[in-house]
Amino acid sequence: MRKDVLVLVTALVFGALFFLFAFSDLDNLVKAVALLSDLFLCGVILKRLTGVEGYYGLIIVRGLAGFRAMRYIADHYAETCRKIADAGLSIGFGAFYAYYVFGKKKILWHLAAIGLFFAFFWFIQNTAGFAVMTSALFFAVGIALGLFGLGLMFIMQHAYNVLTVSGTPPGITLLIPGVTVPWETLPAIIIIATVHEIAHGVMCNIERIKLKSSGAMLFGFLPIGAFVEPDEASMKRAAIHKRRRVLVAGSTSNILFFFVFLGLTLGATAILQTTVQAVEVDNASYGTLTHGERVLTMNGAPVKMAKDLDAPLYSGVLMANLTTSLGEKSVMLGYVEVSSVTKGRPAYGVLQKGDLIYSINGITVDSLKTMEDASAGKKAGDSVVLGTDRGTMRVPYDENGKMGVELTAKKAVNFKDVPTNDAAYALMTLIVAVLGFTYVLNFLLALFNLLPLFITDGHQIVLGDAVARFGEKKGRRIALAIALGTLLILAINGLPWFIH
Repeated sequence: MRKDVLVLVTALVFGALFFLFAFSDLDNLVKAVALLSDLFLCGVILKRLTGVEGYYGLIIVRGLAGFRAMRYIADHYAETCRKIADAGLSIGFGAFYAYYVFGKKKILWHLAAIGLFFAFFWFIQNTAGFAVMTSALFFAVGIALGLFGLGLMFIMQHAYNVLTVSGTPPGITLLIPGVTVPWETLPAIIIIATVHEIAHGVMCNIERIKLKSSGAMLFGFLPIGAFVEPDEASMKRAAIHKRRRVLVAGSTSNILFFFVFLGLTLGATAILQTTVQAVEVDNASYGTLTHGERVLTMNGAPVKMAKDLDAPLYSGVLMANLTTSLGEKSVMLGYVEVSSVTKGRPAYGVLQKGDLIYSINGITVDSLKTMEDASAGKKAGDSVVLGTDRGTMRVPYDENGKMGVELTAKKAVNFKDVPTNDAAYALMTLIVAVLGFTYVLNFLLALFNLLPLFITDGHQIVLGDAVARFGEKKGRRIALAIALGTLLILAINGLPWFIH
């Protein structure tokens, strides 16, 4: 049998086994071992068949792809790229780091860049529905420590929840299109990886750091990324700030393309709206609305798409005034659901995960704020009466005025779009999904890549600065300690995959 045919057959067989395991009813731990084993064996066999470079199932395909384009950008836009990379360092690591690297003369410019970046999240929170933490703590950490600090804060907070709140979901997952994430993420992953690596290559050309190769990485048959490979000796000889620029270029490009694809997503969504002639009720959990009833306005504003009717739930508001084809109606769009109960706290043994709360002390719960207001000022020994889908329950408070539950808004009504043209609607829905995943994953990759883990650019930046500041031996120890601590926190985030 020809070698290329054998390679194709091997990839198809292991691919089929992979998805057979992925969609099976196996225990999560068994499934994870099966999936990783499948990819590992596939990678080992493909390496032997093709003779390409590979390590433990990871296949590295090298070449010179993109070198000409990288040189062109470097030759024509060098100074602009340097300024963007410097801004990326400040946004990535915050105001204190910006002062440390750039000093007093340039600090105002870098503070402005940091402030504008994080202020923008206020805007997109209210206009694009981009779910992001917008508390004072978020902005304080973001401005002081950048995306580096925010990434650490997010995984530390989730690790704490994993250890203290029962039912907390995993904080990390493998991005496997069609299994852990929708298929629409596949082109998004290719785009973000390509953008990230081209940026590294461009900055290497600008800073006169030699490039050895570029290429793609696969784990078994599964593409997991792209890369450019700087010459190690050339990289070591370069001044520390040149190395910083090269290392941060990937995350900076992902931040830039986050904005680009956010804009494209908003534009594509506007076009998608033109393919919708009406919005109607698909199903409801109670009799206020009927199947096929068309929704014209919500709280006085025109309803253009079904997703418009989900907007109140994102802010914890459950009730809305709708104008439908059958008249004016006040509708409960959702209910308050118990998402987790902390062991050893007052609600433990009384409420359960999945309980729906309809009332508190006889007051209808029409928003999450209703629960907060009714709980304000409570102390140890106080209690409330909750009306739930399992009946009436009395729940006490602890000394901090807490029950020990996490609450979320659960959708009670499903709406659907009625297209003007099915084909146009399906096409635009696909485009919006791909663009949407691309802008979200650009941001998440930038955030993850700045974490001080062994495989990330963030770790290399921390290592370089630690060595420059404290010397080779002590600097490496400091960077190692930070990386090990971060890895431990990340491992705690993944515990729910294996412990029920």
